[in-house]
Amino acid sequence: MDIAQLRNFQTIAELNHLTKAAEVLNISQPALSANLSRLENELGAPLFDRVGRRLYLNECGEIFKGYVERILLEVDNATAEISAYAHAENRILTVYSCTKTGNESRFLEFQRQYPDVFLRRIEISHRDIPSALKASDCDILLASFLRLEDVKTEYTLLTEEPVMAAMSRNHPLAKRESVSLQELRDEQFVVLPAGSSMRVLGDELLRKVGGFEPKVVQECYRCQLMYHISHNNCVVLVTRSSMTEICNLQGSDSVMAMVPLNNENTSVKTVILWPNRKKTRTAMDFYKVLNAEP
Repeated sequence: MDIAQLRNFQTIAELNHLTKAAEVLNISQPALSANLSRLENELGAPLFDRVGRRLYLNECGEIFKGYVERILLEVDNATAEISAYAHAENRILTVYSCTKTGNESRFLEFQRQYPDVFLRRIEISHRDIPSALKASDCDILLASFLRLEDVKTEYTLLTEEPVMAAMSRNHPLAKRESVSLQELRDEQFVVLPAGSSMRVLGDELLRKVGGFEPKVVQECYRCQLMYHISHNNCVVLVTRSSMTEICNLQGSDSVMAMVPLNNENTSVKTVILWPNRKKTRTAMDFYKVLNAEP
């Protein structure tokens, strides 16, 4: 029994006539009659009562018709959904992201190279990574980690860059070639909102590597960092690429110093996390742009 047999049966049941059904289905009447006979033999019961040249569903036929209608409806729905998905695969890319480590220009470059693709970018917090990877629309997830051992799914490393202490150029530590986390113990910190990638990584560094709880005096968004660094003499842990984007937007690089940390294991690894399903062609195109030489 196959889908073609079920559609043939449905057409005969609608028209009550074998010859007319054969014309609609564009097959010969003898072939359609043989097809129906094979179906009835497989089911072990006749499905129609024959009256002259017309065919009428009997009780077995009525029972079978109900199942056939439901089966074909599901097949049609599945075909439509798969067709829509396959079509959308070439036009829509959904990127979940919980990192701000210098990928903004690559998003713009992807849109320049693939203008027909609709790019959806969904910002999430670090704690939402597991649920985002299970989302049906997630093609790629961008995230940053201090330790790749913490990554529990398939990943591709994109970049690795050191965490730095950003501060006002008037800060006593601003002229240092490097600074240890322990030397920042008594500093006042400005931090990004809870759950943001750099906040999670910064807190982890200060607690696990530095060995202390930071004195947080202000929590703010990235666009407000420069104000608190320059006016309140605060320190913030960031990557150079993320602060460069802020400085370029605000023209404020002249008031800020970025001092490298001299502790070990203080670099941020930015990765692509891949959902546990087949990678789409559009997702792979996006990966090529992300991984291209600057």
